Amino acid sequence: MTHGFLPFTILMILLAVVIALIVEELIFRGLFSRWLMPKSAVWIRATVSSFVFALIHAVKPLEILMYTILGLGLYMAYQRRQGQIKDSILLHVCNNIPLGIIYLLQLF
Repeated sequence: MTHGFLPFTILMILLAVVIALIVEELIFRGLFSRWLMPKSAVWIRATVSSFVFALIHAVKPLEILMYTILGLGLYMAYQRRQGQIKDSILLHVCNNIPLGIIYLLQLF
């Protein structure tokens, strides 16, 4: 059973799993580290960017905590090799793919 136009649904999943998270990584890891807070300590940049990341993803306090922790993990991946954004992008993809697959399987 499908829930809408299949090509549109696949495109939306692709946007959520790949394109949106690339933009998020460029903003929350790259922008915060290189332009907004370049002189701040790494832990401050990590905490602030992770909290702001959580605020755009969640509403309830537990969700905010959960997304802040995810953001900290993504920031650690980013810092692992001195600011390699592709590391946090890959981790973010790995986080989003299972949900995309589950959603796609529900269409059939």
